[in-house]
Amino acid sequence: MYYNNIYTPVQHLRRPTVRPGGLCWIVFALWQDVDLWPQVDPLTGLAKTPIALKAGKTWYECQVVDKGRIFNETEKKSSAGHYWEMQVVGYLGGNNSSNTINADVMTFNDYVVMFKDRDGQIRFLGNADTGAEVEFTYTSADNSTSRKRTINFTWQHILQAPIYVGNLDDILDDIITPPFAGVGDFNDDFSNDFNI
Repeated sequence: MYYNNIYTPVQHLRRPTVRPGGLCWIVFALWQDVDLWPQVDPLTGLAKTPIALKAGKTWYECQVVDKGRIFNETEKKSSAGHYWEMQVVGYLGGNNSSNTINADVMTFNDYVVMFKDRDGQIRFLGNADTGAEVEFTYTSADNSTSRKRTINFTWQHILQAPIYVGNLDDILDDIITPPFAGVGDFNDDFSNDFNI
């Protein structure tokens, strides 16, 4: 998936309407739970078909501090050629046992990460070959500052993170507004049992 050249010609670079920075929302699923990846139209470079999870699998919300939701995309060059390094970063204000345990569990998996930029684009990290890796950092801070757990999803590919223009009405959940779409369950699996 998505190794072909994009056949859209070079176009003018013009300043778009300026919008506030940051991301509206972030959701993620286990990479191995994706059943069908979106198809990218080589004429437009846009991912037009829905992403589908396997039956019974779920999307998870990454509910991080609004100010801390950031997407970075940097072109890099190596002896093997150019590639893009992409990151979706967020931080959770505070900490609890559930987040500490989840950080341990999440490290051993790869992910598909979908997010909506405040510029209106919906994009995703991951494809049929590789998923995004996750890394956490945590500081308890001191008594004059706040504790903070940071989550960082990273992915590298020869092309930028695809722009998703597929259907956004298949999964409706009141946690994400507007709702995230795909085929599969969207779930809030946070457990207060670990909130000690």
